[in-house]
Amino acid sequence: AASPRDALRSWLTFSLDGAHRGCLALNTIVETAPHDAEVAGLLGRNYRRMETLIIDTISTGQQDGSFRRDVPAERLARFLTLFSMGSKASSRVAIEDLQSPDLPELALSVLDPTDPSD
Repeated sequence: AASPRDALRSWLTFSLDGAHRGCLALNTIVETAPHDAEVAGLLGRNYRRMETLIIDTISTGQQDGSFRRDVPAERLARFLTLFSMGSKASSRVAIEDLQSPDLPELALSVLDPTDPSD
């Protein structure tokens, strides 16, 4: 099985992949959900499900000592989710820097333990 860091790296790398410009869910959140309660509800449930998976992955990394423990998994997951969504939104305008291979690792650095006792 992949490590928690490897799993999150794969997800973020996919988010920044220039071949997958934009995101139907994100576009729908921005364009339709404010005017359609049913769509907003469906997308909200999807978002919470995705965030729960990320929280669980981060919690696993915190338990095995590979991720920092001084920040709750929920806050770290929210940061990574917002980073991913912002990246997807920015990909609509074809910003080449988003395809930089070091960006997923830079985002993941927020998970690094701050000292050996974390």
